[in-house]
Amino acid sequence: MSVSREALALRAWALRVLAGDARAPAPGAGEGAWRLFLETEGCAAPLWARLSAAGAAEGLAEGARALLAARATDETRRFLSARAHLRTLGKVAAERGTEIVALKGGAHAAEGGEPLDLADLDLLLPEDEAGAFAEAIGARGYAPVRDDPDRDDDDWHHLAQRVAPGGIQVEIHYRLRSFADAAPLRARALPVAGLPATRRLAPADHAWHLLLHAVVESPFRRGRLRDLLLAGRELARMGADDAAEVERRVAAHPFAAPLGAFA
Repeated sequence: MSVSREALALRAWALRVLAGDARAPAPGAGEGAWRLFLETEGCAAPLWARLSAAGAAEGLAEGARALLAARATDETRRFLSARAHLRTLGKVAAERGTEIVALKGGAHAAEGGEPLDLADLDLLLPEDEAGAFAEAIGARGYAPVRDDPDRDDDDWHHLAQRVAPGGIQVEIHYRLRSFADAAPLRARALPVAGLPATRRLAPADHAWHLLLHAVVESPFRRGRLRDLLLAGRELARMGADDAAEVERRVAAHPFAAPLGAFA
């Protein structure tokens, strides 16, 4: 219980730092609490960046500083790896005359934003092209971690993860769980500068997808700092029309209350 309480105190402190108060004093917490906090919240890279920029990182206890710095380095490495893999995967898509749509944190990595934690790289392709694209990247060293699921299984919306040696996992989606048809999303997707055959969802679509994923599809992630940062950046970049569209979708959804609280 004491570890959990200390981890919650670290979360409250991190919220202050990430909101702009980088010199807020860190609470006392043991190694177990720091590990639990960092693993749960996935915000080490932006937290370390804020503290370092303000000259406040040196104020942390030595053990805590080492844990935070190591986790931030790991998150940053995976984020940069995702950007490099997107360049390779985009080239494969271009060779095949198709396009990939980078989703969620992958879209953020594609645009070279501030590093955020990434567990895998989610890509969206038309259902009739997903399998052939998986075979094409397999020839480049991206091997499946298991057998692909049955496409007729409604519980599945992506192929088995692919991974190249030393690389981040790649997840090829042919459906999106909360959307009856992903084709309109692909049609509205925008090109990503500097990456071949790579797109990202339009701002309103991307924000809506992030909200649905973090609140409805994965309710255990509600309030996770990494997801709040990612959704917050997307919501902040929207224009008035896009913001109004997201608000309309939230209001019409059965989970309107938690979606509105998260947004």
